[in-house]
Formats: sequence, structure tokens, C-alpha cells
Amino acid sequence: MFHDQDGEDDIPDFDPKKSGKGPLIPRLPKQSRWVRDAMLTVRIGEVPPSLRTFQTTVVVTKFDICFDGEGGQLLDKIPLLEISDVTVDQVDGVSWAKVETYAGGQNSARVYRVRGEDEAVTMEWGDAILASRKARCDHFYNYWRLLKLRIRGIYTKPMVQGFMTLVIIASFITVCIETQEQPVEGSNLASTIAALDILFTLIFLAELSINFCAHFFWRFAKNFWNIFDTLIVLVSVISVINMGTVNNPSLHILSNARAFRIFRIAGRFKQLKKIVDAIVKSIVPMAFGFLITLIFGSTFTVLGTGFFKEQDPENFGTFSRTFYTLWLAVAFGMWENGLTFLDENSEINFGVVSYMLFFVVVMLWISLQVVLAILLENFVSAQQREHNKADKAELQAANAQRVHTGGLDVLLEAILNAFETTDEVLKGVTRIFLWLDTFERGSVSFDDVREGLLKLNTKTPVQITREDWMILTHDVTLVDEDDRMSLSNFHRLMMHQLRVFVQWHVAKVQAMNQELTETRWNFNAFRILFLEHNRLSGRDRQGALELPVGGLPVTGVEAAAPLPQSGKVAKLLRASNDKGLMEGARSEAGDTRDEVTVMRGEVVALREEMEDMRSDMHGIRGDLRTLVAYLKSLHERPLTPGSGSWLVDLAQNDPARRTGPPELGGATATLFTPPRRSRSLTAKGAAGCGQQGLGARELLEPIDGLQGPGMGQAPGLDAAPLPSFASRRSQPPPPRWVSQQPTVASLGGSFKTPRAARIEREG
Repeated sequence: MFHDQDGEDDIPDFDPKKSGKGPLIPRLPKQSRWVRDAMLTVRIGEVPPSLRTFQTTVVVTKFDICFDGEGGQLLDKIPLLEISDVTVDQVDGVSWAKVETYAGGQNSARVYRVRGEDEAVTMEWGDAILASRKARCDHFYNYWRLLKLRIRGIYTKPMVQGFMTLVIIASFITVCIETQEQPVEGSNLASTIAALDILFTLIFLAELSINFCAHFFWRFAKNFWNIFDTLIVLVSVISVINMGTVNNPSLHILSNARAFRIFRIAGRFKQLKKIVDAIVKSIVPMAFGFLITLIFGSTFTVLGTGFFKEQDPENFGTFSRTFYTLWLAVAFGMWENGLTFLDENSEINFGVVSYMLFFVVVMLWISLQVVLAILLENFVSAQQREHNKADKAELQAANAQRVHTGGLDVLLEAILNAFETTDEVLKGVTRIFLWLDTFERGSVSFDDVREGLLKLNTKTPVQITREDWMILTHDVTLVDEDDRMSLSNFHRLMMHQLRVFVQWHVAKVQAMNQELTETRWNFNAFRILFLEHNRLSGRDRQGALELPVGGLPVTGVEAAAPLPQSGKVAKLLRASNDKGLMEGARSEAGDTRDEVTVMRGEVVALREEMEDMRSDMHGIRGDLRTLVAYLKSLHERPLTPGSGSWLVDLAQNDPARRTGPPELGGATATLFTPPRRSRSLTAKGAAGCGQQGLGARELLEPIDGLQGPGMGQAPGLDAAPLPSFASRRSQPPPPRWVSQQPTVASLGGSFKTPRAARIEREG
């Protein structure tokens, strides 16, 4: 019904009139540019998950169909030139105006549907969209518009501009020859010069007409050199017409305007254009400097007329005469007047000298120097601006030759120009992601990124290819199994691209300023800081994530920080519902879990070693108590060499020698205390045993002999710990996993360590 059979199949790549101006994320056009608007239900896409239905304000302008987002921000738009078909179809029994787009445009064959409150409104909107598209196509593919573009392409060719430069130079040489030779009217030279003047005037008139048609209208009118050319050519045409018709002598002066033709060449040579532009831009500041000079000069003129009109009425009688006299002094003219510096007595006239001294100082040394300084400052500033433009063009040319960058250079430059602080950049990146995520899936694919970047308000369209996408996502952790990128990974990508982009430009600017030592080393310092920043915070390849803190509002995030290793991470991840972020956090949590497991094993091993050492200490402690008890008994009774069971015999023959239980380091033992015979026997036993005729080995034999028959008859002694003192030093230590239950001599039996008791309880 609404299909346009006469529509063109070719669509323009990019045709914005004000590209790159305004915010990076487009907003709705001004209301004055609206052709039609209404609150409609919009359906974008065909099938889930690439399907979104919502209600919003739909605005039709001369160029686009715009869908309102929040607060006047543009949600999406359809260029009218990209609409391939407009029909009405039924979806779930409801009529929709279906808008189809070209596959090669900004919307990549995406299908849009709109409907109103009833079917009549839907039909009306279908007709309105089709009519707007037809009007836009009629304007864009207009014959005269295409002809203008073709003429502009021919006019701006270097060959055409070079020819016009030669014509301007030849015209100026002709004027110089005429001025030098002064040919007589009617002579051959005069006729030749007149014919050449007419030819040059016709060529200039044709060139101006072509220029006007190629840049009609405002593009032509806003150029200063176009206005200057127009005035010169019009004056030349009037002069030629006057010479060929009425020959009015009062208009002969217009022929002198031909001398200004040479200034047209300044608009075609870059260096001359810079100088002339600098002078033109200095006119307004210089005018204020001249005004100050005029005020000072007028003040001195009034004073000079009042002081010296009686002495020299010819030169100082009136304001104009005094002004002219002082002008001669400023212009370094001859001082020829009746105002002398010496009076009739040949003495210095201090009044005249003081007046002229102050006049020269104020006018020549102050006022005129100020004017010159203003001119010089503006000239240098203009030259610096031109130099900056040239450097920028050089950087852009070098950047255009870079390969394998991902195609985001235009976007990165726009981000750096639009946002100043880190917080603003982070918020801007989040807004760009939300702009790309048309279907609100929480992640973007290659098609989402390609279509969304084309609609951003940049100087040139950001066009990325599948190869660019592969370069950008060479780090496989940036995308999931469906080749989609989450918000956190989009932040990682953009931050990395911004760092690389800035580093490259810093390096190029440093190369452009190698002759300036201070500047060169400043840039070296910047590069070192970048490298240090990457070393400290660039953990992207190791799985570190930059997590926007504070949730994910529409306006952006508040800050970005490395993912913390704490229990709050899980809550934050569950709240964000970000699949890519969850996967990255799981990966990092898995690595951390492995590290914790290893550390836990080491702690368990250390704890077991400490328990074994504690058990050994308890065993040694029990052995020492038994040894002390045994040595004490040896102090009280002489030893019988060769007897290994004398203590048992003592217990059988003389039970009355038992004593009460002494306290030995917290443990209680019932000991036999023979009468003391020697006090020289110590725990080491060497010196004391030497006095009694015993060696160290003989000292240990009775201990080993305590485990023989009859040991059970010794009351109060437990046989379990006694052999450990001697035998443990000849046997290897048992493994740590073997349960040991050392005991000490006590009335209640063996003593168990806490670890041994725990092992016994656990099984």
C-alpha cells in the first residue's frame, strides 16, 4: 500500500549538515524542526531476544524519524533515506505500520513498527512516513543539487585553481606594464592592453559564477575571500562597461581597482593566506590601540594650541595646524616652524623642550609601541593557530595510516573532547553502551555496536567492520560464548583503547617537538607515567575487572575500581545481573579458591607439626620426670654394680623405706628413697658416675632393666614411659600421622596430650 516503487536503491553513506556539533549521544531535534509528532507504540525487531516494544514520542523531521528516550535524549532514529518500504501488517491481530530499512545503512535492515490508538491513526502515520521519505528523496536526488556537487568537484581540482592563479598573475603584470608605459589612446599597445583587460575580466566573472554555483549559498557567503573576489570583479566589470559605452571620465578611477586583483592570489597560496588572515584578525584589536593613540595625540594638540598659538600661529594657531605639525614630528619629518628650542637670549626654552619631550615619549615610545605589540601578538597568535591546524592535520594523516586499531579512533577523539574528568569519561562510556544496547539485553553484539556507532554525533561516521570487531575482541574474555560484550567488558575495552590512543598521540607529538628539549622530556615523563599506570592498574589480561561502583544507572556510573576480594562481591554481582561480570568474577574466584586451598593445606601441615612437637615435649617432659625420680633414688642409696633389679629387691626386702609422694613439676610419683650417699651425681651423670665407678652406659642400664620381670611389683611406677628415654634416641621418629600417646609416671596412669585425646575421640 505504501510501497514506493520509484524509490532509489542507492542510499547515501553520510549526509549530516551539522555533524560533530552538540553532545556525543544525540538528542531530539529542536521542536521548530518537527514536522509531525505523536505518542505511539513502537516495536523494534522481529523475534526475541532482538525484540523490544515500548511507548514513546515519535518525531518526524525533514531528515529522520526519531524516537524519544528519557529527558529528550534520542533513543533511536531512522534516516528517511534508508527506508526501503512502508507497509501495514497484522501482528497478533493488531495493525502496525511496518517500516523496513536498507541492509547497508545505519539500521542494517532492522524492522520498525508503529501504531496509534486505532487503525486510522496507524494508517495516517504510514502515509505521513511515506510522504516524508518521498520529499527527502526528491530533495536529495534533485538534478540541480547533483549538478552543483559535480561542479564543485571540478572547481576544486588543483588544475583549475592553478590556472586561475596564472591568470591573476598575468592580469597584475598587464596593469604594471600599462602604468609604466602610459600608452597613447588608440595605439596598438593601448588596444592590446584593453583587449587583455576585457579577457581577464570575463575569465574572472566566469570563475566567480562557477564558484557561486558550486558553493551556493551560505557556504559561499561565509567565506571572506569570496566576498573580496566579488567586489573586485564587480568593479572591473563596471569599469570595462564604462570604457566600452559611455566612457564617463568620473568612472575611470574604477580601473585602478584592477591593482587589487593580485590580492586574490593570497586566497590560493597557504602561506600568503596565513599572513593576510593574521592581519585581518588584528584589525579590531589594532583599532583600539589606534583609538588610544588618537586620544593622546588630540590631548597634546589641544595643549600645544593653547601654549604656542601666540608664538607660532602659522603652525600652532588652530587644532588642525597643531595636529599636522605634531604628526610631522611623529613621522620623523623636518622641524621647520617658528617654535624654537632657544629663546631670544640663546637659552633653552624649557617649556618647548618639556612639551616635545613628553609628546615624543608618549606617542612614539608608548602609544605606537602598544599598537605594534597588538599587531605582533595577534599575528603570532594567528600563526600559532595555523600551525596547530597543520599539526592536527599531520596527526590525522598519520592516524589514518595506522592499521589494526579497531576503527574507534573517531569515537575516542570525540570522547576525549566531550568529557574532561575520569568520572565523566566513565559515565560517557556507560551512556554509549546503553545507547548501543537498543534491546536492553545487558550486552551488545557486533551488529548492535556497528549500528549504534553510526548514529553517534561524530564529525565522521564511526564505521567498524567484522575485522575491526575481531581486533577489538582479540581478548576472548571480553565476549561470551554468543560473541556478546557486557557493560563491564565494554568499560575494559574502551579504557584500554583510550590509553593506547592517548599514548600513540603523545609519542607522535613528542616526535614533532624533538627540537624542543624541555617539551621532549616532558613528553618522555608522560610516557613513563602511562607505562607505570599500565603496570599498576592494567591487569585486564590477567582477568582483573573494572567494576562500576554504585549500580548501573541510566546516567552512568560513579567510579571504577578493581574487583575487590571480599564477600560483598557476590551481592554486587547478583544485583548487577551482568553475565559477563559474573563469569569474570567466577574465574577470579576460582583462582582465589585454589590459592586458599593451598594455603589451607599448608596451615594444616604446620598445625600437625606443632601438635607433633607438643606431643614430643610432653613425652620428653614425662621422661625427664621419671629420670629425675630415678636419679633421686640413686642419690639416696648406693648402687650395686652388675645388678639390674636391685630396685625390685629393695621393694621386696625393705618396704619400710617408701616415702610420701613428692611434687615433681606438677606430676606426682611414689618413689623409693634410699639413704643419700653421694651428692655429686647429676642428670648428666658423667662426673658423679666417675666417682662411684660407673659410666654413662651403666647409668642407663638400670633404666632399661626396669622393664624386666618384677617391674609390676614396684608400686607407683608405670612401665610405659621408662623405655622411651633410651630407646627413642636409637629409633627413627614415627610418621606424623601415627597417633602417639606419651605418658608420665603418675599415680593415675599415663598422661595423654590434647591432640592424642582428640585423635582417640575422632576415631
